[in-house]
Amino acid sequence: MTETGKTRTRTDDVAVSERALARTGTLVLAGFALLWAVSGLHVVPAAARIPLLVAATVLTAIVLAVGLVRPRPQVTRRLAASWMRRFNRVGAVQGLLIGGVCLVAIPTGHPRLIPTLVLVVVAAHFVPLVAILRQREYVATALALALVAVASLVAYVMGMPELAAAVTSLGAAVVLWATAVVVTRRP
Repeated sequence: MTETGKTRTRTDDVAVSERALARTGTLVLAGFALLWAVSGLHVVPAAARIPLLVAATVLTAIVLAVGLVRPRPQVTRRLAASWMRRFNRVGAVQGLLIGGVCLVAIPTGHPRLIPTLVLVVVAAHFVPLVAILRQREYVATALALALVAVASLVAYVMGMPELAAAVTSLGAAVVLWATAVVVTRRP
């Protein structure tokens, strides 16, 4: 029911704060970028890990600062009334698929392929988000993450699993940081 007492139909749209969507998107994207960057630190020399961790953390803080303090007009985006339920379903399916990747890759002797396959799942999860959030920018995010996954898979198949892990981690982090900046720039 709406505040006017009418029952909402599945085709109704709701107004969602553009400011809230942008801030949440920036926070989530920058946070996952940092996680991807940290996940790849095991492949770099030990002496470089702390400086790279600091650099990744500073970059994340800058992206967050720009995105969270940027003044925005109080405008709304029209989303389907079921947008949050659909968004949560995409997240749940993504989580199940990532779990499935681990359940298959480990017993088949390919645990080093997990980051690449997880990245494929992450790239694919952006596809329905384009329509759910009416966020066209996520098309480029999905394509860029898929390209990173392909490059990583090529390195893995060529017998360079450490390079594959580095490509996956750094590539995903860069794409997600860039997407976070794009989201912060959206009016």
